[in-house]
Amino acid sequence: MILKDDPNLFVYLRKYQEETIIVIGSFSTSETIMDITNYPVGDILIHNYEDISYENNNLKLRPYETISYRIKE
Repeated sequence: MILKDDPNLFVYLRKYQEETIIVIGSFSTSETIMDITNYPVGDILIHNYEDISYENNNLKLRPYETISYRIKE
């Protein structure tokens, strides 16, 4: 698990062979920002909003937003 001390985010990695997937879930009622510098966005696998918002290596998560994507190697 990543960011174990963050009460608003539930984040973990899954690795299989040469592929790494990150799952990020916000349990906050307000916008939350996560620095994704070490987890560059590749293919989006699933999310629960129409779009995702990220710039300058910051992922902006809306209330209860969840996203899973492949990390670019």
